Amino acid sequence: MKNKIFLPIFFILFLGLFIFGLVEFGPDLTDNSTPVIENTEEQMGETVPKVFLEDGETYSIKANYPETDSQDITIYIDDAIAAFKVLVAPVSVGLSSGEYILDINYSVIESAKINTYIVKNYTYSGGAHGFEDTKTFSYKKDDNKTVTLDDLFKKDGYIPALSEVVKDAVLDLLGEDANIDMVEAGTSQAIENFERFYVTDDSIVFIFPPYAVAPYSEGTVEVSISVNTLGGMIDLDYFSI
Repeated sequence: MKNKIFLPIFFILFLGLFIFGLVEFGPDLTDNSTPVIENTEEQMGETVPKVFLEDGETYSIKANYPETDSQDITIYIDDAIAAFKVLVAPVSVGLSSGEYILDINYSVIESAKINTYIVKNYTYSGGAHGFEDTKTFSYKKDDNKTVTLDDLFKKDGYIPALSEVVKDAVLDLLGEDANIDMVEAGTSQAIENFERFYVTDDSIVFIFPPYAVAPYSEGTVEVSISVNTLGGMIDLDYFSI
């Protein structure tokens, strides 16, 4: 009779120890990523822009959202985060924590009539160095309407002349270090080459990310083109001269 009682007790003790071992020493099945979204709020009397933070086993994300009513910028940053997550989704054996990095930041350039948000998107996915791209968003101050490159010029057909002016400016800036083939390709007559820009009171500044007109070592290249250089092509309503 004692043996019959002892066996169930032994089984219960064994089962309890087994479950305890799984809880304490078994594999961690939880999601290690830690997304944090800090919304724009009044903190200590100051407005704090929204920041998205997420750390996974092999990646980290930090994205700063500017304080603006423009959905274009929000959509761009959201899409960049989504694309990065697709990049890091496959299980990568042997990668250490933080192997992949996405860092999105911004600055604001103001002229008398236009605000331009310059959003820099830095991605590192291994190798000798990462890559930084730039996207710009320009808006009129009086009505918050989007300002495109086409808006700054009076008529269509300005790209060939603009291409030559910008090419000469890039060559002058880079001097003896200029790679002619890269400069000609990056300033060729395609509007996509000139979509990264911001406006000052008397000029348009064009931005070229690494590899666009020069090797990576040159970094991001910016050239300022005076409104006077562009002559009658420019719509002066967007400038203050």
